[in-house]
Amino acid sequence: NVTLGSLNNTSDCSTTAGAGSVINQYSNFTGITAPLLSRGVSYPLAVEVGSCFSSYTNFTKVYIDYNQNGVFSDPGEEVFVSGEEYGDNTQASSITIPLSAALGTTRMRVITAQVYDPSDITPCGNYGYGETEDYLVTIEVAPACAQPTAIVWLSGTTTSATFSWTAGGTETQWIAQYGAPGFTLGSGTITPPI
Repeated sequence: NVTLGSLNNTSDCSTTAGAGSVINQYSNFTGITAPLLSRGVSYPLAVEVGSCFSSYTNFTKVYIDYNQNGVFSDPGEEVFVSGEEYGDNTQASSITIPLSAALGTTRMRVITAQVYDPSDITPCGNYGYGETEDYLVTIEVAPACAQPTAIVWLSGTTTSATFSWTAGGTETQWIAQYGAPGFTLGSGTITPPI
């Protein structure tokens, strides 16, 4: 499963994707609706890795072609590298879209491979065992109010919570949205400015 913004795609060992796909090697998911990602905003990323045959050491990398030149090896385009994992696992992180990212639709590549060193994964490499999946994302202008970063939960109870964060710009007030675990953004309760 690959989740980023509104993208939430699950596939398994028998999934055949779009044109050019090769089962258990490469999946072209560029036909899926591209999530909208705003410059300067941080988005949660999750990659769930499953085993098709046996469990071995694996690493996962994610690339986004921010300058839209068709190459994923430019500086800053490797946006995620997992730690060493074994067998079925879920990798979670966040990606902040740079303010310099070209606007419009571009390609994102997710690679999980049975390797013993993450440097063995390259955007256009071949792997004995693994999967490369391509998606599209659409980069849009930064929102009028920049999103804070480095959000840290400090303490909480069943009725309150305390957080710290780093301002995303020169803002002095923020609103927060909350709900039951796993709620969809836009459906939570919005706080008054804090």
